[in-house]
Amino acid sequence: MKQQLFESHYREDWQQLESLLGGQSDGCHIAQFPPLYRRLCHQLALAKKRRYSQHLINDLNDLAMRCHHHLYRHNTRFRDQWLRFIIVDFPRTLRANASFIGLSAALFVLPLVILGSLCFANEDMIYSVTSAEDVRTYESMYDKQAPHFGRERDSGSISAPLLVTWPATATVRRFSLLSWDTGPSN
Repeated sequence: MKQQLFESHYREDWQQLESLLGGQSDGCHIAQFPPLYRRLCHQLALAKKRRYSQHLINDLNDLAMRCHHHLYRHNTRFRDQWLRFIIVDFPRTLRANASFIGLSAALFVLPLVILGSLCFANEDMIYSVTSAEDVRTYESMYDKQAPHFGRERDSGSISAPLLVTWPATATVRRFSLLSWDTGPSN
């Protein structure tokens, strides 16, 4: 197809896009914008492939860029919708479905609490949950004679003691969070 025929064939689409971008929609509905934009991109690709004049390619490219910016411009409406969802709609939905959320939380937490208390009361109960090899691995991780990785900490660097119970041995062991000292204290 010759360039003049190409231009005359698609000029009406380009004029519709120009009118939509300019705000004068003379009979051209806004719903026509996305298909017109897709066709323009296809026409631009055709013009490049057929090596039409640089002037036509530049004009089509400028029109395509303006359409792209118009279609994908920053819109604060979406930010407001997310904010409304987080502040209003999500809490309302949680309150409306509170019974289902409570039931699902109970179904998740109750087996954990029941099994944990059974393992704490009876040391051998852990073997019904996990294999003996895994239990030995867990116990070796907390063995005082086992080699420790990383630097040794002194007892003065305990910042917040944390009480942790391990059901396999049914003993209470004390762990601490690491202090973030950068050097030795004098």
